[in-house]
Amino acid sequence: MTLEQFALDLLPNPDRRRCGSWQGISFAHRARNLVILGPLVVGDTYLAAALGGKAVEVGYWLPLLSLETLMTQLMRAHREYSLERAIQ
Repeated sequence: MTLEQFALDLLPNPDRRRCGSWQGISFAHRARNLVILGPLVVGDTYLAAALGGKAVEVGYWLPLLSLETLMTQLMRAHREYSLERAIQ
């Protein structure tokens, strides 16, 4: 699965101006988080995996987490007084 294979035209309302800003991996170069949300079956998971794959190809490590998993990890870190370390 690659970013080039992602069919932007299949999205219900693609905002091409905004989409252009994430089509590279500048978020990884700048050490920024990228959250991709969408309704079922629009390709948000595919897009996240493709962007992650592109970042991994150039040497980055990054997790691909569901929102539920991310929130569970953050709530646990908060309870254990390690939230600051968890979000670095």
